[in-house]
Amino acid sequence: MEQKMWIVISIYRAQIIPGREVTCNVSHPTFTHPQILTIVIPDLLVSVLAGSTGLLHCPHNPGDTLIMMTWWIHCLYKPPCLISVTTENRSFNNCSERIIRENLSLKILKTQITDTGKYSCGMVNAHGTFQTSFMLHVLVPPSVSLTINPAGFPECWAVSGIPDPEISWIPESDTVTTRKETAPDTTWTVISTYRAQIIPGREVTCNVSHPTFTHPQILTIVIPGMWVSIRTDSWLQISASDRIQKCPIRKDFRSVTKSFLCF
Repeated sequence: MEQKMWIVISIYRAQIIPGREVTCNVSHPTFTHPQILTIVIPDLLVSVLAGSTGLLHCPHNPGDTLIMMTWWIHCLYKPPCLISVTTENRSFNNCSERIIRENLSLKILKTQITDTGKYSCGMVNAHGTFQTSFMLHVLVPPSVSLTINPAGFPECWAVSGIPDPEISWIPESDTVTTRKETAPDTTWTVISTYRAQIIPGREVTCNVSHPTFTHPQILTIVIPGMWVSIRTDSWLQISASDRIQKCPIRKDFRSVTKSFLCF
């Protein structure tokens, strides 16, 4: 008789304060003791575009029993600050003028890279103390470009973005080299060079993906032909891909530069 194996999935749907722990106990006849697994509830992640308004809403509803509300702000690149208000109309605020409390919400006007960090709201009412934390990420769209570098290879640039952009190529190649550089303002620049051998006149496409883009940025460039110096009454040797061709130069050739297509 075939014996069945069971999979049990349990989901804990209660509202839990970010940063707190929740523990799962698994019992089974094969275990000497229950298996105990603990996980920390992560902060709520909020992303906002640099220069726009960030809005954080404290989810707890204190009703008519609010005693005190406080926002603790710990940005990554500047000193922490605090906004606090009580029902007795006593308040404290040592944050930037761009950070404004409106009822249960917090507004960050004209967000900057330095506003990235942890924002925690706490409420005290007749039923106890409640706290929620947010991790605010300020995103910066990169500027993108596609050129032919001095060595003759297509090179795709995604400059000054947060987080770091991702670059891919069409057609795909194993000879792509990519490097990342970070600036003092914490933005990232990604430079990707397409080193595959391509026949002049063919196209190559660079795709740049970033959280601030609705769709990937697609840039296409045509591989330019090769420039050579020649002498009349001679043979022009052209190397293209894996072929080497010799093209005769006519005596009446007078142009300093000329385009050749030789097969």
